[in-house]
This record gives sequence, structure tokens and C-alpha cells, in this order.
Amino acid sequence: MIRTSLPKSYFVYDVLQEFYTTYGRRWYVVGLFAFFELHQCLVWNVFGPIAFTVKAAYGWSDGTLAMMLNWGCIMFLFCLVPLTRYCSVVVCGVIKHVHDT
Repeated sequence: MIRTSLPKSYFVYDVLQEFYTTYGRRWYVVGLFAFFELHQCLVWNVFGPIAFTVKAAYGWSDGTLAMMLNWGCIMFLFCLVPLTRYCSVVVCGVIKHVHDT
């Protein structure tokens, strides 16, 4: 250990050691998030190739097409709080129930 003029209480690593455990349910949440993110990217990649077709078929302008793309991000903001509440109450309850059995 390096000697300094600091008091002993500043050397946290000498006093406190933390150990982290990886649980399987955390990987489930990460996998579910990755799946939904993959789905979101696939949806956004659809609009690029069909932009000219949509403009011709529906008569949309560039602004309308851009707004259709923005609705995904806008609706995410409206759904964030209710979905977070749902996940904290229902999904965590199911995970606890499955884990306990």
C-alpha cells in the first residue's frame, strides 16, 4: 500500500470489499430489452426503402413522412411511465413467484 498523509478512513478498499452475484433473471431482462430494441430497429429500417413509394401512393410530403417516423419516439414518452409501473408491479411479481416455486 502507498503511504500518504491521508487518514486511514480514506482507504475504502482496505475496509470494505463488495462481491457481486449474477442472477439468471437479470439475463432475462437484458434479453427481453435486446429483443424489443431489435424489433424497434427493424421497424425503423422499413421506412427508408419505401419512402418514395409512400409519397407516391398516399401523397404524403417529406414532413408527413418524417412525422410518421417521429410518432414512435413520441409514443415512447407517453408509454414510459405506465410501462415502468407495470413492470415494477406485475412482471417483478411474476418473476418472484417463478423464482420461489
